[in-house]
Amino acid sequence: IGVWDGESGRVLPIRSGLSVTVEQDGEEVDSRTPWTMLSQNMGFHYGDNVGLNGDGTYTVTVETGGLSIDRRGDFADKFGDPATAQFEWEYSASARDEIAFRRLDNAGDTGAVSPMSDMMMPLSIAPPEDELPGRVLGTGESGDARLVATAIEGDGGDSLAVSPRTPYNRYVLPQMALSATITRAGKPVFDGPLSPALDPQRGYHYRTETDAVVESGDEVTITVDSIPQISRHEGYETAFLSMPDVTMTVE
Repeated sequence: IGVWDGESGRVLPIRSGLSVTVEQDGEEVDSRTPWTMLSQNMGFHYGDNVGLNGDGTYTVTVETGGLSIDRRGDFADKFGDPATAQFEWEYSASARDEIAFRRLDNAGDTGAVSPMSDMMMPLSIAPPEDELPGRVLGTGESGDARLVATAIEGDGGDSLAVSPRTPYNRYVLPQMALSATITRAGKPVFDGPLSPALDPQRGYHYRTETDAVVESGDEVTITVDSIPQISRHEGYETAFLSMPDVTMTVE
């Protein structure tokens, strides 16, 4: 299951209220809350295994809660209310058995398979570093992830935004807890948590307001207080489990 903004294509991180009901001929077949998931071919999505009653036409109803995270820009007044979508699905075991797959045995090798090119929904891909709004402060690697920090100029100080993504396909990493420290000449000028946020340009990221203007020579340390609280499959089973601090020096 994918949930996204129809205009920008940004994937939406629904934290609560997401449910799926499957019916056939007016009778409920299954109803459940899908898992939040991450895979190399689909990125961030929702899913679960559902048992069906054999071949036939099924009606699927997806309900979502409103987004409770910080929303900026054109997203500021959107996605606050629950939504419902319904569609029909024609299932046959023979068509399922024709789905192509391949087995990989690349344990221990770095890399990732390419995203699925025939998906009927956008993928949760973070913007390239040079397309992020604001001033890029630096990048760093932490436990198979790449963290990009940017500063956004404000009235009383800069906002600090961090965009964690997978290293090869740039998939966003949701449901983390991050904090940051900005140090100048050995003394902290900011120390505090970052909160999940969403806007059309950055997509899903983590940010905080600071009272400081980030300067050249400052050290920015990003701490992962909680790793992504999502299910991982299709190549990410053991990724993003241990994520040490990342420190970058602003040029």
